[in-house]
Amino acid sequence: MLGMIFLIERTFELENSNMASAPVPSNELLIRPTGTASAFDHKLDAVLGAAARVMAREGYGRSTIRMVAREADMSLAGLYHYFASKEELLFLIQFHTFETILNRLDERLAAVTDPRERLRVMVVNHLEHFLSRVNELKVCAGEMETLSGDFHERVRALRQRYLKTTLEIVESISEEAGKSRVDSWPATLHLFGMLNWIYMWYPAAEGTSAEELADQMLILFLDGFLPREG
Repeated sequence: MLGMIFLIERTFELENSNMASAPVPSNELLIRPTGTASAFDHKLDAVLGAAARVMAREGYGRSTIRMVAREADMSLAGLYHYFASKEELLFLIQFHTFETILNRLDERLAAVTDPRERLRVMVVNHLEHFLSRVNELKVCAGEMETLSGDFHERVRALRQRYLKTTLEIVESISEEAGKSRVDSWPATLHLFGMLNWIYMWYPAAEGTSAEELADQMLILFLDGFLPREG
């Protein structure tokens, strides 16, 4: 299904796109150092949050910039200070989501060497980010293929880096345990399947922390993934 396309890539190699490149964003947002705090950045976060709520509720095709303006309580002219088109707005939601989650994951993994603990760090990081940003998860899961050209390739590169990082962790767990009965690549996709469907089932588990959910998922994943004694 389209909502899970970004989880079932068959290769990490970038494909040549026949689509015309999308326009490069006119503002300087993408070359700002990550973590730079400013009034612009804080306002942009609010704009992207409002846009994600609208797109998660209405779908990208039915969403309009006017809807986003109402949701953000801003004027149309004010919104266009942060992006040049609706597609660029979708791109910014996805780019910032993957950039943020990857930067946090890199920081958290830097001091962790044990493969199973590294996987737990990855799962906790993912859940902590998206449990408070369910709308962004819906948009990222459902609208990846809506992007075209340069916008698509920039997000795809981040998405692939995230998949590759997780795959390497899963492979290291398999090697340490003496190989799994399941190939690491589909196992990694199964793991992302659990993680990214949280927006469908989490309301029923609301009140359960990201740490608790991570432990439950890891029990399900590792007990089925690793070889059994005998």
